Amino acid sequence: MPAFIRILPLILLPIVLNCAPSKQQAIIHQLPNYDPKAVHRIVFVDFTIRRNTSRPTEQINLTNSIIGNGELKPIGQPVHTPYQLQIRYYSNDKQVIKTDSLEHPLFRSLEIANTNGTFDRSLRTEQEGHFSIRFPYTDSLTKLEIYSQTPDRPVRKIYTLSLKP
Repeated sequence: MPAFIRILPLILLPIVLNCAPSKQQAIIHQLPNYDPKAVHRIVFVDFTIRRNTSRPTEQINLTNSIIGNGELKPIGQPVHTPYQLQIRYYSNDKQVIKTDSLEHPLFRSLEIANTNGTFDRSLRTEQEGHFSIRFPYTDSLTKLEIYSQTPDRPVRKIYTLSLKP
């Protein structure tokens, strides 16, 4: 067999792995502050998101996760920018339980004051950003997926967090 055929998988494997959305796993009973007797639980997760300089994709890494006891209050705010991250929560029967949106940390829309006293919206782009998500945990919740939405590209999945009891 020619040498090129033998090294082809070694060349293609990093390319294929780099294109796929990243995946991580959180084991709920191993999270800090886990209380097996709690009736209501809230999971708090923090992420770092980076722009991939070699292609137009984002990379997300889970930086912190913790669980607390209690019920979640509905204090979410609507997102009015076309640059969003969509979070979809899935149950063990693969159905979407809930969908949330938040402003994309790499594409921030800012209001800038002009010299004439009016405000203009300006898009500020970043190479790295941070965001947090909190959600009520039940044993039927199996994963959350994060999708990136921008006006210049279709909605695409960029991250999956599997949740294990």
